[in-house]
Order: sequence, then C-alpha cells, then structure tokens
Amino acid sequence: MTCHIFGCTNDFLGIYDVNFEGQRYEHCSAHSDKSFVWSGEAFEYYRLLEGEFLRTNQVLPLTPGQETLPVHSRPLAEMLVRVCGQIELVFRDWLNHYQLDSVTDIDRFRSDNSRVTIDDYADLFASKLNDQNYSTVKIRPLAICYEPFKNWTKGAPPKWWSAHNRIKHNGYLHRNLGTLENLIHSLAGLFLINCRHPNAHNYLQKYYLPFQPDKQGGITRTIEKYFSPLHEREYLFSIKAGFSTTFCGEP
Repeated sequence: MTCHIFGCTNDFLGIYDVNFEGQRYEHCSAHSDKSFVWSGEAFEYYRLLEGEFLRTNQVLPLTPGQETLPVHSRPLAEMLVRVCGQIELVFRDWLNHYQLDSVTDIDRFRSDNSRVTIDDYADLFASKLNDQNYSTVKIRPLAICYEPFKNWTKGAPPKWWSAHNRIKHNGYLHRNLGTLENLIHSLAGLFLINCRHPNAHNYLQKYYLPFQPDKQGGITRTIEKYFSPLHEREYLFSIKAGFSTTFCGEP
C-alpha cells in the first residue's frame, strides 16, 4: 500500500485515511494533511480573482492594441497585492511536495515558510516555471503569449512582482504601479503556477474539462475546443505544452 499522492512511494511512514468528498484516500503521514492545491481550493480562489478581473474588464477592457494597459488605479493596485499574496501561498504549499525532499536545507524552509523570500523561491522554482515546454500562457483577450516568470533569477524578480512589493510597503508613493498590465501579468503568473504545481493536476482534470494531461507529463488547457464563443469569455488564459506560433495565433 502506497501513498495516493502521485509519485510518492512512501510506505514506511504509516498510512493515514483522508476523506474528501465522500471518497477514501490513503496518504503517508507526510501527505495526510492534504495541500490546499491538491484539494482545489487554490485554483478556486484563482477563479474568484479571475472573475473579479473580468468584471473590471467590462469597464476597463483589454484590447488587442493594448491601449489600456498603462491605466492605474487603487482597486487595480489592491487586487495586484492579493494576487501576489496568493502566488506566495502556492509557493509555500509547493515547498512540501516530496519532489523537493532532496533539496539542500529544505527542512529549514518548511519549518518556517514565513521567512522564505522571493529569492529563495527563485532558487527553488524558477527553472520549473521557465521550462521551455511550460513557461508560456496565452492572454486570450490580447491574443498574445506571455511568459510570467521569464528571466526570473535571484535578485531579479518579475517586474509585476516588484511592483506589488513596492505597493505593499508604500502604496501611496507607488500607486502608479497598480496598472492593468501588472495585474494581468500577475494573474498569468498565478494561473501558470496552479498549472505547474504537481498536486493540482488531479483536481484540474477532474473538475475542469479543458484541462488534459499531455504526453510530457504536464497539463494543457485549450479553450476553443470545448466552449462556445460566449462561454469562452469566462477564461483569460490558455496553456499548452511547448511554445508554438500556431498556439499564440489561435482565436
């Protein structure tokens, strides 16, 4: 008997039963308290933020010409801070995944994850989020592809992350950084890490039809195959394994 978490082979820590939606799952003690990513709570909160953005978009639309991207406001700045706060929570959850067990000093990060910095996350996750097969999302209203974590290294976080940090610590002074552009880019980052987190795949495939596994062990979401033009407006982003100009040029 082994742990239900995909890829975990722990069978010597003791198996704990976990009930989720009336079903019985078996987990080792390391995974007995399931992550909020595994349960789907993280993605549902992303969907809440995405829906809030789409309602804002009715007043301040994204256009292919990108004329509105420099617009800034207090509500946009406030939402940017919330999106980046959620990104940090997903990173903290990811710290506990068994694939990181061999990372030097991982126990130090796990024991007090409130002290982990964006530079620490860069060391741990930048290579995963910049994987050429899974680094790009399509911002569908703008009909462009974007890499939220492109060139992310220790000491050089994404532009939208730096903007959120400045707003968080001195919002009045840096209120002009609460732009539509920084917000849509941060949402793209939150969407991407929800797709890349290994514990998210089970939930996404079970409850969101457009998400499907691909041959490279990742996950793909293409909207156009499943929904009418009206329904597909509910979704800001698509993701597909590998970067392709065909994908970026899809309607």
